[in-house]
Amino acid sequence: MGVLTICSGKSTGVTTLSVAVAAGMPGPAPVLLVEADPAGGDLAARFNLPPAPGLASAAAAASGLDGPRFPAAHAQRLPVGVGALLCASSYRQASASVTHAASSGLLTAWGRDAVVVVDVGRLDAGSPAFPIAAASNVVLLVLRPRWDEAAHAAATVAALREARVDNVGVVLVGDGPLSAKSIGRDLGVLVVLQTRQDRWGAKVFGGELPPGPGWRRLSLARAGRSVAVALHHRLCPPPAAAVGAAGWAAVTRR
Repeated sequence: MGVLTICSGKSTGVTTLSVAVAAGMPGPAPVLLVEADPAGGDLAARFNLPPAPGLASAAAAASGLDGPRFPAAHAQRLPVGVGALLCASSYRQASASVTHAASSGLLTAWGRDAVVVVDVGRLDAGSPAFPIAAASNVVLLVLRPRWDEAAHAAATVAALREARVDNVGVVLVGDGPLSAKSIGRDLGVLVVLQTRQDRWGAKVFGGELPPGPGWRRLSLARAGRSVAVALHHRLCPPPAAAVGAAGWAAVTRR
């Protein structure tokens, strides 16, 4: 088990993809979605949930005598079946919670008991969430295949490389002038998936529509599961005898 941080250099859509990836993560390990965007959380407003309990209350409880126990009592369940630690919407409260979680190593501790998918929003070297990404097992960048977003992504990748983070991948969303091959070459990372934009899927995973009976067949749901399966062996390594048999998944398109 381990920690997967999802971020961007500039692009939107990180939170929606984070929900889809968490929902698509294969078992048997439990999955925890953590909203750790220092700019402020969106999930409470999107899914009409109370802002607490959440990341702030879980971090406060972990400072007590019991230490960093798995925060099941502080997670709220999203309609797609994911348990999530919500973050306050205000910058001041969100930034304080994220800073505390990053400096205390809480997410790494929680990652011993679950696959922890962390949404940190836009990431640069000065972000309070950067130590979370630097300590993660895998960091996944979300971007559209455009020159401006690739430039921002390059700066984020450079900061992660400087922090000696090697397991960095990319998910491309939508179409643009750049190919997956050129982005992977220029950034020096693997493009885990390229997926088209899914308007209905974005509404379901963004809280605008309730998930219907066939929500798992939505393009975004299938993309989230593809990413989850591609990265699962890095978050939940097989027994020692099997290590090394599988590397990063090949580039796929949905």
